[in-house]
Amino acid sequence: MLGGSAALISVMALLVRATAGLPGVSAYETTFFRFLIGGGLVGFTLLARRRAPAPRNYLWLGIRGLCGAGAMLIYFHSITHIGLAKGTVLLYTNVIWAALLAPLVLGDRIDRRLWASVGLAFAGVYLLLVPDGGLGGVSRGDLLALAAGLVGGIAVVAVKRVRETDDTSTVFLALAMSGVLLTVWPAARGGFGFDARAWPLLAGIGVTGTAAKLLSDSAYRYVRGEIWSEVVYGEDEAGGVSLVDLNTTN
Repeated sequence: MLGGSAALISVMALLVRATAGLPGVSAYETTFFRFLIGGGLVGFTLLARRRAPAPRNYLWLGIRGLCGAGAMLIYFHSITHIGLAKGTVLLYTNVIWAALLAPLVLGDRIDRRLWASVGLAFAGVYLLLVPDGGLGGVSRGDLLALAAGLVGGIAVVAVKRVRETDDTSTVFLALAMSGVLLTVWPAARGGFGFDARAWPLLAGIGVTGTAAKLLSDSAYRYVRGEIWSEVVYGEDEAGGVSLVDLNTTN
């Protein structure tokens, strides 16, 4: 499930990168439509099934929503400046940050293997970020992508926490609502008179982003606290678990 989510996020990122240079399309517009379309799809599904969201853990839903939407906005902005490959690698430091935050928030244990993996990961980030000329060569886009990873790590921990009490659709709607509210004003200021080429790209961003988040938010429910180290090592312990569909409630 996490692997499928990562693949869909990669497709979404390709679409975001394709919008770069199109008149009137910035990170605010791509983020706004990504969450507007996603929230609309999930909301319509709930309406058709005559179900209403039932939020329980308001604090962590809010943290998950703001951090998840904020990370996505920063990521979209960064990849238009430093490129898709580098930006995506830095975004995926979110798992490393989540592993470091998990003991404080979730009470997880950090063993020697995890500390060693975190150290190697940050060494790799240093080699990626710092050019031969030294720290002075680190760009604003690089720092933005790394910040997206950090904020995204907080969101990952929040998902794990909130999925103990709230179902997938409620968690996603909290994210979508936060994303729309965060970006609607700056997106609307420029108007929506896009080039015709932008609309199918924006639709694709919304659909692939929604599918990716529903997969990952479902998967994190089944990731036990003790196996954060396995997630960091790249071993998907959520494999074999079917996606919790929108009919599921806790």
